[in-house]
Amino acid sequence: GRRREGGIRVGEMERDALLGHGVAGILLDRLLHCSDETRAYVCSRCGSLISLVKSKIGYVCRYCYGSSSNTVQRVTIPYVLQYLI
Repeated sequence: GRRREGGIRVGEMERDALLGHGVAGILLDRLLHCSDETRAYVCSRCGSLISLVKSKIGYVCRYCYGSSSNTVQRVTIPYVLQYLI
């Protein structure tokens, strides 16, 4: 539970309330905006979450070498997602 710094517990009544009031918006607010929101970069050519490499032409994807001008997009994700990928 919360006493041990655990996660959010959701019971049956809470689940029903979430479904009735728009679960996507509530989950986005609770698990991203109020938690550990961070910025990351995704290559739209290969779809990978990337760490950018600085080169003479700008930032480049390490996997497919797409340049930042047309393939690298900035997204907002939970910080822990970087460790899961």
